[in-house]
Amino acid sequence: MKHVYGQQMISYHFPSESLATVSIPPESGLRRKMPRPENLRQPGYEDEFDFYTINFDCFWSDESTISLIGPPRLGFKNLTQENTFSFYDATDRPIKVSRDNMHLRPGKRQHEWTINGVPSEVQKMGFAYGKIGNFKRNISPAGSQLFAGKRALMTIFKYDPLPWIKEWASFYVGYHATNAILLYNNGATDFTSKELIEALSDIKGLELVVVVDWPFPYGPQAGFSNQWDSTYCQTGAMQHAFKRFLRQSKSVINQDIDELSVHTSHQSLHELVEAAPGNYLMFNGIWATHEGADTDLPVLQNRLHRDYIFNELDKDKRQYCGEKWAVVPKACPPEAQWRAHRIACMDEPENSIAGLQYRHFRNLTMRWKPNGEERACTEFPNYHKDTALEEAFKRLGWRD
Repeated sequence: MKHVYGQQMISYHFPSESLATVSIPPESGLRRKMPRPENLRQPGYEDEFDFYTINFDCFWSDESTISLIGPPRLGFKNLTQENTFSFYDATDRPIKVSRDNMHLRPGKRQHEWTINGVPSEVQKMGFAYGKIGNFKRNISPAGSQLFAGKRALMTIFKYDPLPWIKEWASFYVGYHATNAILLYNNGATDFTSKELIEALSDIKGLELVVVVDWPFPYGPQAGFSNQWDSTYCQTGAMQHAFKRFLRQSKSVINQDIDELSVHTSHQSLHELVEAAPGNYLMFNGIWATHEGADTDLPVLQNRLHRDYIFNELDKDKRQYCGEKWAVVPKACPPEAQWRAHRIACMDEPENSIAGLQYRHFRNLTMRWKPNGEERACTEFPNYHKDTALEEAFKRLGWRD
């Protein structure tokens, strides 16, 4: 659904029922195999695992290509066969599509079909999945024209309070000149997608907001085994963002709500990646914290990024955070797979940008990891003021 806010911002909300999702009926008695051995599963692993989603969405990625994205087909090898697909026009008349045009890219956390040369009259797709059942879905429309030429920011969220999301969005719009944001709502309960869009509508310089309701199980974390093998939801959302919405964007920044990128010379990350050789940047992060006990701050949900302007003084003892990335999508090869910390099937950048790091606000994390909201800055005994971060906030008028 499209909304226009004054003369400045346009928004679109894609509810979950607009996705061409296919799931295993729970009453079938069938379900996906768990990839992690039982002895390596932390408590709650099965409760968080996605046993039933087959396809997150089936959509047009361009005028003649259909993309189909879902979790890996663990235990269902028959679901990887081309003859499970059929194609129809608006009246349900069958349309022939050559099997030679169907290309599978399986993976440990993702299963993706690309179907090329599809006639324009095709509007529906059928799936014959054996004992699981037969399904027919309307193919979701392409969305890349919405972001064409835009400098975009993307993430998936669930527990983040609305003020955190607005502060995060305001930072990237004001500091990096982001003008479009793509958000995947993984089941927020404190506000609706419509309320989120309305909250972002008064950010000066923000031209487009798209919110996709993404109601799939997030999947269990790595746990004590440190195996990231079951978080299909995030991986699927990122590839969905790439293939359905962001292919024509001028540049894209991948950052979570609790992450703000800062350059010591205060250059826009969009400008940096657009000028970089290969149009692809990877950069690490450092933890941001607060001077003194967190009891000096408002209650957790009322805190903001601007309340944290310190980091670990001793660079040799710093704990660096996993790399994040920015990219010009047109530089990505067709087989690229967008992931949280890198783009698979794409050569990593040869050089890093000096002075570019993101700040990871660990104390602005709720419920993603155990006791995340209770982590105190006692983990940073030699903290000092982060002058680059403080200057970034000053440029936005957030600090004196």
